[in-house]
Amino acid sequence: MVVSAGAKACLPDASGRVTINSLNSIESMHVEVSGLPANAEFDVFVIQVPNAPFGLAWYQGDIDTDAHGNGVSDFAGRFSIETFIVAPGSAPAPVVFTAPPFPDTSANLGKEGPVQLYHLGIWFDSPAEAAKAGCANTETPFNGTTTPVSKCSIPAISPTRMGRCGISTLEVAVALRRFCGALSNERTPGWAQINILYRLCSTIGQSMSAQG
Repeated sequence: MVVSAGAKACLPDASGRVTINSLNSIESMHVEVSGLPANAEFDVFVIQVPNAPFGLAWYQGDIDTDAHGNGVSDFAGRFSIETFIVAPGSAPAPVVFTAPPFPDTSANLGKEGPVQLYHLGIWFDSPAEAAKAGCANTETPFNGTTTPVSKCSIPAISPTRMGRCGISTLEVAVALRRFCGALSNERTPGWAQINILYRLCSTIGQSMSAQG
């Protein structure tokens, strides 16, 4: 993970590492962060794109830092090429939080998706925590909080190149697992996995060319 543009000045040493492991029907996602304010709370979101406006998102969980600004959390769910959000149509939703500036909406807008979500973002838990760290305290819908601390596509390359090339290491990990599994079982890998591996090779080639 790399520090977001909005937090580079106040959190220059912030960084993170994400590891995905298959548990057959679901995946485990291990998130480690460092270089953050000590004894602070942060919120993890699965997001559509790694930069504003971030697109669709859901709240995955929390990461709390220790006295050294390091934090670790583990999550279980779908973190693969099968990670998507969908709305077959509009339906009512419970209104639990009513305080401005981002009260709950009473219904979703309508039909949406499926939309693939392959990115992560980490936000301060409150504007006060952000201000304490010297960062902007602008409120956003992400738990009513602030500018993202860290964002990533769980990539091996920068989010800018990831956005241009359109492939995430979540896709790669699952594709490789299925590709190698097919070979070990003497089955022909599916075209979807072959296509993802081709895109990976193209991405690596573009990255090497850009680096000279």
